[in-house]
Amino acid sequence: MNPDTANAAYLLLNEFIRELATPRYVFDLSTRWEALSPSPEKVIAAFRHMALASLILNLYRLHETRSHFLVPFLYTESELKTLGLISVEEFIGADRWKDFEILRHQYAGHATAKKAEGNIGGHILPPKLLGKAIRRTGLSDPAAFLNRIDKQLLPPVERVRNELGERFPAAKDFIKSYALAVEGELEK
Repeated sequence: MNPDTANAAYLLLNEFIRELATPRYVFDLSTRWEALSPSPEKVIAAFRHMALASLILNLYRLHETRSHFLVPFLYTESELKTLGLISVEEFIGADRWKDFEILRHQYAGHATAKKAEGNIGGHILPPKLLGKAIRRTGLSDPAAFLNRIDKQLLPPVERVRNELGERFPAAKDFIKSYALAVEGELEK
């Protein structure tokens, strides 16, 4: 087992735990804003869009962390399941994973469904396809989706991160040294 992989995985899991708090706060705050008179609808829409993009981005980052750092380098599938950490595909639903990838592309990737070619402009994702993907993934009900994350994903991610920190104690220090190294480069 490579300690560098463990350090990176610990950092990424820690970021996922931290970054997933933001969409929850934004959705809760925007719900309270709805009661204001007049309701700041444009601000609510902008904040919810930002939170949705963050949510999708961070779920995909968890998928990548699991695929490129955890399995098979630090854990087996069986070990992660014992710790309660299912794959993001299982969380979303295997039959809805393509819908999630559409959203990942749309919200955390590109604004186009098709690039411009020759004298024909690009295309955006058709509203029917975008709406279907949002509905099928469960993101049409952000409160319920965030509750699922709070109950089904965050506790096992915390367990895996904590267990990884016990097996590789240097990973806890790596978070600090990594952040300090980044800050040091900013100051040059």
